[in-house]
Parts: sequence; C-alpha cells; structure tokens
Amino acid sequence: MTDCDATPDACRPAQKTHVAWLPHDEAPSLLGEVPAGLQLVTGANTELSASNAAFVVLPQVPGPEQLAVLAGLPGLKVVQLMSSGYDHVLAHVPGGVTLCTARGSHTVPVAEWVLTAILACTRGLPGYVRRQADGSWDQYESGTVAGLRVLLVGYGSIAAAVEARLGPFGVAISRAARHERPGVHSLADLDDLLGQADIVVLLLPGGEATRGLIDRRRLGLLAPGALLVNAGRGSVVDTRAMTDRVRSGRLRVALDVVDPEPLPPEHELWRLEGSLVTPHVASEVTSRLPTVYGFVGRQLRSFALGGRLENVVSDE
Repeated sequence: MTDCDATPDACRPAQKTHVAWLPHDEAPSLLGEVPAGLQLVTGANTELSASNAAFVVLPQVPGPEQLAVLAGLPGLKVVQLMSSGYDHVLAHVPGGVTLCTARGSHTVPVAEWVLTAILACTRGLPGYVRRQADGSWDQYESGTVAGLRVLLVGYGSIAAAVEARLGPFGVAISRAARHERPGVHSLADLDDLLGQADIVVLLLPGGEATRGLIDRRRLGLLAPGALLVNAGRGSVVDTRAMTDRVRSGRLRVALDVVDPEPLPPEHELWRLEGSLVTPHVASEVTSRLPTVYGFVGRQLRSFALGGRLENVVSDE
C-alpha cells in the first residue's frame, strides 16, 4: 500500500489560496461561510497595495489612492463594488479584471428615500423645517400625492420598488429606461413623457450615455411646479439649468445626488426654497453593511468554487 492509498488527501494537489481584501474590519463576520482557498484580509491590518489580493472589495466611495492601487496588483482577478453605480471606477480597472456591482443590495433603502422625498416635498415639509429654527407658526396649504402623475426614468429593481410603494397612494405611473420593453418607454420618448408628469424620479446610472440627459431644454418641458427627484447620478442633470429653474420657482427638487459632489457649501441649492438636498445618503442605513456583505459572501463562494459571478458589468 502506498502513502496515497492510506491517506488520499496527502497526494492531492494543494489548493491555491486566493487573498480577498475587504475594507471593513467587521466584514469577515458578515460574509457567512468562507470556503477553503480564501484568505481574508481587511484594511485594518493590511494595506491594499501590500495585499496581493485576487479579489478586492472597494468601499462605497473609494478614494483616489485605492483606485490607483488596482493597476499594481499583479494577481487581481475581481473588483467587487459596494455600490450599484460603477462609472466612477471603470477607468481604473485593469484589462482582464472582472468588475462586479452590488446591484440589488440597496433597493429597499433607496426606494424608501425616494418615497420619503416625494411625500415630504409634496406636503411642504422642507419649508416648515426651514422655519422651525425661527419658531415660526406660519401655515400654508400643500398638495397631496393622490392622483399625481409620476414618471420613473431608469427602470430597474429600485424603480420597481418605488412603484410598489407608491401604488397605495393612487398615483399614475409612467416608465422610461435605456432599453424599451413592454410597459417601459425608451428614452427616445422622454420629451413627450416629461411634459405629462407632476413628479419625475431619476434612477439612471452615470456615464457618457446619460450625462446631461436632463438639460436646460428638457427641464423647460416640465410643468411649472413639477418635482424632480434624483437618486441616480448627479451627472444626469444640468445643475446650472436646474438651479436657475428652482430659483425662479418653476421647479422643485429633491436631490440625493448632485454634480459636483460634494455640493459646495456656498451653492444656492442648499438654501433655495423648493430644494431638498441630502448628501448621497439614500443607501446609508444601519442594515447596509450586513446586506451588502451578505451578497459579497455569495460572490466570494462562487469565486472560490469557480462559479459564475453576479452583476458583472459587461452583463448589465
């Protein structure tokens, strides 16, 4: 009997160990079961540049130094984002490296933010908040959401979740997206759709295909007093033209994303009546890390076992 007959595992080729770099200290405890062949390291004990990582999870907003490091990782195979958008990272991912998003992980909180923004602005809450510091008891009438016409621009999982949450309020929903399909218009129909909407919700990704899509001309197609809600990318809207219309009272806005980000403290949009601005926090909820790392755990298990990864950018 040979040694291999007695202990077969001793004669199997050693499994190659891949390093996975994670930005948060608590990440390993949130991943679930980690298969053999993966060594987990975190930013707390290993700099990304020194990790020799094959699988890199970038933080929600990666810094320039982290993006620059990617090209110097010789064994890099996968870059996993914690966000749905990827336009800010695409140019930094080396050729041959797979880029994956966390699409779907932020559906519920972003949909909730959109619903909150619509309700708050329709009922005039931003104006009351501005007056609260002065102890003002001034009262004014507001609108109601019931019966309004809502246009969802960009129709993925978040838009579908927004629609489901708006349904009980008795609104009329129209949909537009980059790819036309039953019940969803193409962006070529946008000019006609904008003029028919009381509320326009933007949930589009960034990139050259959508940059400046809502320009001065298209903003002019909106009905006076329409509400523009943007939880997609700030680059989709012409900020100067939007600001001009808000200042004139012809447009109201609720913005979680702007161009540029961060919005400079002196910018008018912080203070204009009819403007509600939050600093890109629609997905910043207490359940964010457990939810995202639950998805990352599935990705790591597929990677270690040679399976198919989800949300590969070329597939989106």
